[in-house]
Amino acid sequence: MSVGIRAGAGALMMALVLTPASAADLLSPEAIAPDAGTTAGGFRLFDEVRASVLGHDAFGNDTGVGIGGELLTSNIPINSGNMLVDAIFGPRIHFGGVAAVDAEPNYVYTGFTWTVPLGDTFFVEGALGVSLNDGGEDGPVRCDWSFRESAAIGMALDANWRILAGVEHLSHAGLCGDSNPGITSVSATVGYRF
Repeated sequence: MSVGIRAGAGALMMALVLTPASAADLLSPEAIAPDAGTTAGGFRLFDEVRASVLGHDAFGNDTGVGIGGELLTSNIPINSGNMLVDAIFGPRIHFGGVAAVDAEPNYVYTGFTWTVPLGDTFFVEGALGVSLNDGGEDGPVRCDWSFRESAAIGMALDANWRILAGVEHLSHAGLCGDSNPGITSVSATVGYRF
């Protein structure tokens, strides 16, 4: 399983790096408006690509470094007429992977990301999802799968480029047995909005 996860994470990162770009702004209403590459409902499957460096298990004993890649869609188009309902039920979908440089685990993940603008330049994000890793029962997560939660603060440098500083946590929430140490990592990320 270790080779499969590493190959999958490597292929995902190569696809993310080689994806062609077009313009859109993360914090503008136009981010979900129809354009080339957008469905009739205003949904963009390939909306943003990100690359990260992670400090694995930053607050534990098995620290290491990981390299990550992530692809995000545009917001799910919900038009209920209520801004709060649209924000809660219209997150972005993310797909990503992390390849460990010198510590386990390698993992791939998916889930939902919510972005809240703080003016024209800054924003905060929260994400929830699941992940598959190659550590197994003896690895740092003590399970092949885990829940993944993350939070970040970001800055839009222009209409395309953004930087983020974040923290993420992997844990099986006790569903794979009594041993549930989890892993908390910190990250520095660069994103490009198509």
